[in-house]
Amino acid sequence: MWKVLLVGLVVAACAAPAAVAKPGLSVTPATVASGGTITLSGSVATAGDGVYFVVDGPGTFNATWSVGPVAGTFSFDVSTSGWAPGKYRIKGYEVTTKMAVSIGAVVVTVT
Repeated sequence: MWKVLLVGLVVAACAAPAAVAKPGLSVTPATVASGGTITLSGSVATAGDGVYFVVDGPGTFNATWSVGPVAGTFSFDVSTSGWAPGKYRIKGYEVTTKMAVSIGAVVVTVT
């Protein structure tokens, strides 16, 4: 009986998606000239999930985009071409099969 239970737990653990580092989001540089490039980096809790971003800026500026699936960690460049000077808040979300979970938010200043 215990051997069957143990084998069942091992099989279930192997079939489950791989957990990775604690979810998080960072940006470099924190200040960039309009038209420059920022790098968004971070991680999701489960490899294979997607990530989407919501960007809120000065005035009515709003943008969204998504990437994925990601292998657990990600890093990619974003152009600020067309972004007016000001502060932009970028919120990141891990997209699971059931819901979207926040992985953090960062602020970028465009000069």
